[in-house]
Amino acid sequence: MDIEEADIYVLIDGSTSISPNAFRDIQHFLKELIKMFNIGPNKVHFGAVQYSHSINTEFQLHEYNTVYELEKAIDNIRQIYGDTFIGAALTFMQPLFKEARKQRVGRVPRYLIVLTDGESQDSVKEAAEQLRNEEVNILAVGVKGANEEQLYEIAGSKGRTFFVQEFSALKNIKNEIVQLIRPGKALKGMRADIMFLVDSSGSIGQDNFLKIKSFMKELVNKTDIGPDRVQVGVIQFSGSNKEEFQLNQYSSKDDIFSAIERMSLIGEITLTGGALTFVSNYFKPSKGARQGVKKFLILITDGEAQDEVRLPATALREQGVTIYSVGVFNANKNQLEEISGQRELVFYVENFDILQYIEDEIISELTTWLHRGAEGDIKSKRIERLDVVFLIDESGSISVLQYETMKDFMITLVNNSDVAPDRVQFGAVKYSDEPQTFFFLNQYDTKSKIVEAIQKDVSRGGSTYTAKAIGYSESLFAQEHGGRKSKGVPQVLIVITDGESHDMPQLNDTAKRLRDNGIIIYAVGIEGANPDIPLPRSLLSPHGAASGPALPPPSTLPPPIFLSTLSSIHSLPKISEYDIKADLVFLIDGSTSILPDDFIKMKKFLEAVIDQIVDGHNVQVGIAQYSHLYKREINLGAYQNKSELKVQIQNIEQMTGNTLIGNALKNVKEFFAPAGSRKVTRNIRSILVVLTDGQSMDDVSEPAENLRREGVDIYAIGVGDISHLELTQIA
Repeated sequence: MDIEEADIYVLIDGSTSISPNAFRDIQHFLKELIKMFNIGPNKVHFGAVQYSHSINTEFQLHEYNTVYELEKAIDNIRQIYGDTFIGAALTFMQPLFKEARKQRVGRVPRYLIVLTDGESQDSVKEAAEQLRNEEVNILAVGVKGANEEQLYEIAGSKGRTFFVQEFSALKNIKNEIVQLIRPGKALKGMRADIMFLVDSSGSIGQDNFLKIKSFMKELVNKTDIGPDRVQVGVIQFSGSNKEEFQLNQYSSKDDIFSAIERMSLIGEITLTGGALTFVSNYFKPSKGARQGVKKFLILITDGEAQDEVRLPATALREQGVTIYSVGVFNANKNQLEEISGQRELVFYVENFDILQYIEDEIISELTTWLHRGAEGDIKSKRIERLDVVFLIDESGSISVLQYETMKDFMITLVNNSDVAPDRVQFGAVKYSDEPQTFFFLNQYDTKSKIVEAIQKDVSRGGSTYTAKAIGYSESLFAQEHGGRKSKGVPQVLIVITDGESHDMPQLNDTAKRLRDNGIIIYAVGIEGANPDIPLPRSLLSPHGAASGPALPPPSTLPPPIFLSTLSSIHSLPKISEYDIKADLVFLIDGSTSILPDDFIKMKKFLEAVIDQIVDGHNVQVGIAQYSHLYKREINLGAYQNKSELKVQIQNIEQMTGNTLIGNALKNVKEFFAPAGSRKVTRNIRSILVVLTDGQSMDDVSEPAENLRREGVDIYAIGVGDISHLELTQIA
C-alpha cells in the first residue's frame, strides 16, 4: 500500500494482564502492520515502546529501515509485566517524538498507536492532549476489558478508537488503521458533499480571515474534486448569510481556490443558528447535493452564537448531515458540542495559526465516517441509525462453541456501530422453550455495556420455538422500550439460529406480522449446524439479502456480506417479488487470493439470493467469473427455473489466477449492452453485484464509473481478507 512519509510509534501494553499468547498475538499484528507501509529512510519510520508500571524503549524510529530488520526487532521484544500506567507512557513519548523530528527534513505526519487491554491506573487525558497539541495523531486500540471512555480520552475521537475482543483479532483492524495513516491522500477516491460554514463576524479580523481561507484550501487540496467524487460549497455568516458557491458550481480545485480567494469579510454579529438553518437548503438536490452521497458540514467560528443553535443543528443532523465544529479561541465549547451532537466531532484550537495542524485530523475523521458508515450508502461498513434486536437461539442443539461464535458475531456488529440513544440502539431476546428479554433497546447506551452483557451471557439449553420467540420480540420495538419507529428509524430483527424449530408451521404468519409492521427480519445461520435443516424461508425479508453465509469461526469478523447489508438497508437492490423487472448480474472473483472455502461460500450466497427471486421473467440472472481472465458462466435469462440455475451455479469451478477487477468490469459490460439485455425495449433495472476481496492489480475506479454512467447500479460485497478502499471505488 502506497503510504507517504510518516513517523509511527507503537505503544505496547506489556502488563501482567496480557497473557504470553496474547503478547505473541501483538507481535504478530505488528509484523503484519509494518508490511502495509513503505519502510525506508525517506519513507515510513516505525518505533516501539513497551509499558506497564515501567517503560522500555524497544527501538526508535530511525533505527531500522527495512521490513526484515523491523520483524527481527519485534520478535526480540520481551514482555516486562507489571501494572498498567498509560498516562506515564504517553508522557514518556513526548521527547521521543521531538527527537524524531530532528531526523527528518521538513514536517512529517506523526502517529502513535496505543495498544491496551485494561484501565490505566493513572490519568491519561492531559498527557494525550499534550501529544496532540504537538501534532501527534493518536490511535487507541482496546482489547477485552479496556476502558472505553479512557480510550476516547487517549485518541481524542471515537473515529480513531478501535475495539476487538481478543488479541488474535487485531489483524482484523489493520486495514482500518492504515486507512487513517494516509497523509495527504485520505479522501482520494471518496464521494462526499462538503459545505463550509464560515464565521465572518467582526471578531474574526482580516488576518485571521486569510488563515481561514488558507485552511479551507488545504482541506480541499486533500480531496478528489469532481462531480463524481467530492463536491464543495461555501457559505459565510455573521448577522446575515452569504452564499459564496454551491456544491456543484465548481468541479476543479483551481476554480474552488479562486472562489475562496475572492471571499471578503462581512463583519457584524454572530448568528450561528440562523446560518445553520440557511445552510440546510444547500444539502438538497436543487443546490447541487447528490442522492446517496454522505453529507458533511464544517463549521468554523471563533465566538459564541447570539441565537439558538440546538434546534437547527438537530434538524440538519436528522437530514443525515454530519457536522464538524471547528472552534477558535473564544468559541463556546459546549455550544459547539450542541451543534455537532458528539464531542468527537468538535475541534478546538487556541488561535488561528494552529488551524493548519488539525487539517489531517479532520481529513482523518471524514475518512472514518466515509469508510465505517454513511447512512444509506452501500460503500460504508459502519452501522449508524437503527433499532436492532438480536433474537438468540440458546437451545440444546446449539453447542458451546457455536454459542461463543454467535456472541462474537453480535459483538462485532456492535463494534461496527455508532452506539448512542440518537444513533444505533441494540436490544436482545434469548429463546429456547420460552423467550426471555436479555436487554431492551434503551437499556444500554454505550458499546462497552452491551459488549459486557453479551460476554457474560451463557446459554440455558432446551427446545427450539422460533415462531413464539419472533412474536415475543415485537414488544422490544415498542416506544416504551426505546423503539423509535415514530421518528423514522429503521427497525431490524436479527434471528441467529441453526434453523431447526418445533413451531415451524407458525413461522410464516408470525414473521409476516412483524414485516407488515415495518420490522426488517434477517436470518443468520450457524456454521456447523445440520446442513439438512435450511433456514426457514418465511424469515427472509423483502428488503435485501436476508440470509448470508454461515457465521465464521470465533475470532474472525462476521460475513462482510451481512455487515454491508445491515449498514445499507435503504439502498440495497430489491430483487424479490416486490419488484418489477431487473437484469441482475453477479461478477465473482475466482482468483487465487480467494480461498476455496470462500469460493464455495460465494456460490452458496448466490443460491440464497436466487431462492428469493420468484420464477418468471421479471428478474433475469447472469453470472461471470474473473481472475486475470474473464469468463461468462451463465447468460442472462438462460435458466428461468431456479433449480436448474442453482445446479449450474454449483457446477462453476474456480479458475484461479491473478486479480484484475478493472479488466473484469470492462468485460462484464457485455451483459448490459443492447444485445445482452432487455433494456432497449423495456424499462429494466440493471444491477451488477461484484463479489471480491477487493485486492485488484489494476485500476477499478474508471471502469466502475463507466458502468455507472451506463445506468448500471453496482454493489460490491467483500469476501475473505477484503480491501475496503477498493470496494468503495467499485461501488
